[in-house]
Amino acid sequence: MKIKKFVAPTIKQALAQVKQEMGDDAVILNSRKIEKNGIRDVFSKDMYEVTAALDEFDRPKVVPQPRTVIQDTYIPEPKQSTPPPSRSKDDWKSMERLTQLSDEMNEIKEALAQMAGQGKQTPVNRMPHSMSRLYLSLIEAGVHEETAQGLVEQISDALKGDRVDNGQHAANFLRGKMAEKINTQPLSHSRDGRPLIVSLIGPTGVGKTTTLAKMATHPAIYGSDKVAFISTDTYRIAAIEQLRTFARIANIPLEVTYSDDEIQKAIFRHRDKDVILIDTPGRSPGNAEHLKEIHHMLERIQPDEVHLVLSICTRFEDIVDIIKKYTMMHVNRLLFTKLDETTGPGNLINVVDQFHTPLSFITNGQEVPDDIMIVEASQIANLVLAEVE
Repeated sequence: MKIKKFVAPTIKQALAQVKQEMGDDAVILNSRKIEKNGIRDVFSKDMYEVTAALDEFDRPKVVPQPRTVIQDTYIPEPKQSTPPPSRSKDDWKSMERLTQLSDEMNEIKEALAQMAGQGKQTPVNRMPHSMSRLYLSLIEAGVHEETAQGLVEQISDALKGDRVDNGQHAANFLRGKMAEKINTQPLSHSRDGRPLIVSLIGPTGVGKTTTLAKMATHPAIYGSDKVAFISTDTYRIAAIEQLRTFARIANIPLEVTYSDDEIQKAIFRHRDKDVILIDTPGRSPGNAEHLKEIHHMLERIQPDEVHLVLSICTRFEDIVDIIKKYTMMHVNRLLFTKLDETTGPGNLINVVDQFHTPLSFITNGQEVPDDIMIVEASQIANLVLAEVE
């Protein structure tokens, strides 16, 4: 058996190396992300390692050494430090092959021991080739192992016979299953003759102000409605000036408020508008006092929609913590930014697998108003499996 490790920037490239060198009969033993020198370099991309094995020949039989009998006791012939001159070239090739076999078996034992030490065996061993390819594609996209395994097992159970081995059919089926998980809400507009009040909240640096400008001016969102801006982010002068610039260019009225009473008065002054978009200061999920301030403001104005704005580049564990900390604010939409800055859109699947809050918008660049899109379930599924043919 031949065993070898292949390292590449993506799972797909590593699998291509396996196929090129070992063919379709290769067995995937393990796959993992690797970090150079054990330290993650934030300025470089992740590398992926795939361990594969291939049966190339039947294991030759080992011929026992001749033994001499002395008083019914078997004594092995003493080993010689140098090969006898009479040994043929073929004999030496056989010995070298046996040594190579021993080394390869040791590598297999080491790989198996490593998997056992991790407490679980990689699920790709138990999957058909088409299923393991989909599983590894999900992992590469950033989907958690448990979520990816659950999705692929659903596909394997639902598809039978030739349909399991049909990679394109399996990929389309998986896209459908992922789309079923994604909860979305239709775009809202003004209600009962009063303006729709939409508030964006979230941590610092996720792009709330720019996203607000995109929503106000994009023709598929509120670009054809009468819109007003209200900014409560008086902690950052740059945020107010940024929104003021957008407002002036788009000819949208802007109110800057410093208290809850001022916010309510500003909302009343713009009661003739279709939509009022409220920008809020970024707040760390670890600062309970600041979160209470935002919560108190939202309790006073009672917005129709509260969008929690999150960067898709944020570590999933941190996203979970942020969502939990902001739960008290009656968040009814999740809005993701910076899709253009990640190669792992699988975070979206991780979120919808754990939370049932609808997704509203996704931004994918800095251009106003173009780089924003209304979330569609099928669109997200296609993003995650974009590399699968």
